Amino acid sequence: NFVKKFSEEIICHAYFSDDVSGSDWERIFANCIGAEWKPGLALYDVVDTRNSVAWSAKTVKSNFKLERLGLISGRISYSNLYDEDELKSPDEVGRYLLDKWNTRVSKVKAEYDKFYNVVLLRNKNRYKIFYYGINYEPYENCFWEWKTENKQPVLYCFDDKGNKKYAWLTSGGQFYLIKDIPTEYI
Repeated sequence: NFVKKFSEEIICHAYFSDDVSGSDWERIFANCIGAEWKPGLALYDVVDTRNSVAWSAKTVKSNFKLERLGLISGRISYSNLYDEDELKSPDEVGRYLLDKWNTRVSKVKAEYDKFYNVVLLRNKNRYKIFYYGINYEPYENCFWEWKTENKQPVLYCFDDKGNKKYAWLTSGGQFYLIKDIPTEYI
């Protein structure tokens, strides 16, 4: 039973630490599902070879009032995409980013049948766990736009309803998946 195993793991962990880091969560999750923890891999860090599933375990500190969150899903180099004096076309950069993302996802899906993000939303006293599938992302479902945040250009992808789907930070090349927090969770 996942909940029982998670409870045991988190209580044991809390004895030694007052917080759960990303690598702690990866290890705890792998133990809970009887999978192998493989830290340091590019897009995934937990592998269930029996069921051909790769997992990317993420942890986010939260006050639990969030409805959406951004999960860093790797870095995509911005050489030739961003110049402080001139921003390239958002569509041109967006197409490049999704091509890179889809190439990475396709490599994982060539090796494993299923690929998921599993998220631990946490604060001092509560935990929420949820997951969702990671898929190829068609370029046609995005409207790209440059915005400025903290004096840095950020490229956002919006869906046809105006919701953010992705963000790319020029200052470090971080590529974020922006997801709704589901109403059903563990």
